[in-house]
Amino acid sequence: MIPHHDEASYDELQRTAARVRARVASTLESLDRRRHDLFNWKGQVREHAGALALAGAGAALLLLGGGAAAALRARQHRRHPYQARARALVRLWRHPELVGKRSISLEVGHRVVVGLVSAAVLEVGKGLIKQAVRSAEGTTAPAEAAVPRVVRPQAPPWH
Repeated sequence: MIPHHDEASYDELQRTAARVRARVASTLESLDRRRHDLFNWKGQVREHAGALALAGAGAALLLLGGGAAAALRARQHRRHPYQARARALVRLWRHPELVGKRSISLEVGHRVVVGLVSAAVLEVGKGLIKQAVRSAEGTTAPAEAAVPRVVRPQAPPWH
């Protein structure tokens, strides 16, 4: 049996627990409502319609402006291709040290692409050589395929 003075503290603990449960339930309901509002794309579009319209107009303006600039440049180049050649000759005359030089980013990109292509060609070549050696030996199935190899993860060295 619970003593009398403990019954009062037990009832107080029950009331406190009920208040805390009610507060947690209210918080969870609020979070669930916010999550629903956040992932409700129709509601988000309705709420931010002005910003979306502005962003769409800006994107359309950029696309139209870029297209118009490209068309204008292509039209001018078609009309006067000799002017571009004359400008190139003037640049050559004024800055001969810049002839044949590329930007750093272009050079790095070129080297990365060349490296990747070289690695791919090397792997294909290795495969062709292995296949030629196997066919010369009279076997057509790769030796690695006969026995499947199982790689087990090793424990880190600090264990």
